[in-house]
Amino acid sequence: MITTDHSGIRDIFKDRINGFEVQKKSSDSIRLVIEHIIENTEKLLPIALVNRKNANENYRTSIYNASILKIIEDN
Repeated sequence: MITTDHSGIRDIFKDRINGFEVQKKSSDSIRLVIEHIIENTEKLLPIALVNRKNANENYRTSIYNASILKIIEDN
């Protein structure tokens, strides 16, 4: 994942943990990150594993449905 620090991204993204952050409106920043990724492909697997674990623990349909039900039941 390559992203900028925009809106709610900070809530779910940590640079070099979930992917790579680039500066807004900076093609040089994007180029540097892509070059870094190409030169350090061994760093991609740990990022992919963190993201998969996070998705499985937080963004499954069953978790979403349970959250919605709780909101409805609490009101």
